[in-house]
Amino acid sequence: MKPILVYLPYEILRAALGLLPALIVLNAGGSAIHIGMLAALSSFCNMMGGFFWPRYLKAANRASVIIMGYLGLFLGLVLMNQPRLVFPATAVVQFFPLAIFYAVMSAMKNNEVLGSSLGRFFRFTSMAAAVGYTIGLVGTSLVAPQTLAMFLAFGALASIPFVATTIGEEGLAQLLDGGMTEFKRMGSLLTCGRIRLPRFDFGREQLPFLFTSAIFSICFGMVFSQRANVVKSWFGLDWPVYAFMLIDIFFSILVYGVAGRFEGRGLRIGHTLLVFCLLCFLAALHWFSIPLLVIVYILSGLFWPFINIFYSAYGLGISEELLGANLSIRSTFYILGSLTSGYFIEQWGFFWTFAVALGIVIFAPLPFLRGNRDKALNDE
Repeated sequence: MKPILVYLPYEILRAALGLLPALIVLNAGGSAIHIGMLAALSSFCNMMGGFFWPRYLKAANRASVIIMGYLGLFLGLVLMNQPRLVFPATAVVQFFPLAIFYAVMSAMKNNEVLGSSLGRFFRFTSMAAAVGYTIGLVGTSLVAPQTLAMFLAFGALASIPFVATTIGEEGLAQLLDGGMTEFKRMGSLLTCGRIRLPRFDFGREQLPFLFTSAIFSICFGMVFSQRANVVKSWFGLDWPVYAFMLIDIFFSILVYGVAGRFEGRGLRIGHTLLVFCLLCFLAALHWFSIPLLVIVYILSGLFWPFINIFYSAYGLGISEELLGANLSIRSTFYILGSLTSGYFIEQWGFFWTFAVALGIVIFAPLPFLRGNRDKALNDE
C-alpha cells in the first residue's frame, strides 16, 4: 500500500467539503453560535474517532477499513445535499472517513525517519488540499454549497476504484465487500452500544504534552472555527472563504517541505508564529483591514505545519494510543473553545473573543518545554 496515494483523494474531498457545512448554515441564517456548535460537533466526532479507530484497526483489515471510510464520506456528502441534515451529515463525514487517516498513519509508523516522512506526507496532502479548496472556490462561485456537496459525493464514489487499485492487495469487488462488512460491523457496534473507551497506554510524563495540546486547542476553537464567519461577514459571498483558505494552504505546502527538519523545535517555532497570527487578526478586526487579514492567513499557513508535525511525530513516536489520546484531547478542548466562541462573539464581538484566546495561548508550550528540560537534567 502506498499511503500518500491512498490518502490523496480523501484529502482533496475533505478540503473541498470542509467549509461547506458552515456556509450552508450561514446561508440559512445561522449565527456565530450555530457555527460554534457545528465546529464542536465536528470535533466531537473526531474525538470519538481518536478513541476508537486506533484500537479498531488492530482487529480489522486495514484495506477494508479504508474502503469503509470512503463509503462513509460518500454517505455524508449525500446527506449534506439537504440543508436540514447538515448536522448529521457533518457527523458522518467527520467520524467514518477518519479511519482512513489512522490506517495511513499505522502504515507509516515503522518509518525510520518519522519526522521527515511526515513532513513529506503532509506536504503532498497539503497540495491535495489546495486542489480541494480550488474545487470549492470554483464550485461555490457557480452553484449553491449543498449542490456542490452532491457533486463531491460522486467524486467520493469514483475515488474507490482508484484507491482499490493503489492498495493492490485484492480486487475491487473483494475490497468493496470488505468495506461494506466493516460498515455493517460499525453499525452494529453503534446501535448495540458496544463501543468502549480504551485505556490509553502512556505514563504520567506525557501529561504536560497533553496539557499543552489542550491549551492550543481551546485557542484554535475560539478563533479558527470562526474564520469562515469573519470572511463571510466581510464579503457577503461564499467563494472568498475558499480563496483565503488557498492562501493558507499555499504557504503550508511551502513550509511542510522543511518543517520536518525542525521536529525538535517545531513547537517553539509554531507557537511564535501563532502568537503573531493572532496579533495580526486583532489588528485586522480593529482596522477592518483586508491586507492584514491576508497576513493572518499567511501566518496560519506558516505556523500549522510546525505544530502538526510536532504533535503527530511525538505522539506516534511514543504509541498509537498516545496519538489517538492527543487527537481526542485536542478535539475535547476544541469543542470547548468552539462553543464558548459562539457565545462570546454574540456578547462581545470577534475582537474581544480573539483577544481572550490570545491571552490563553501565550503560555501554552511552557508545561511541555519545562517538563522536557527537567527530564534532560535528570538524564544528565
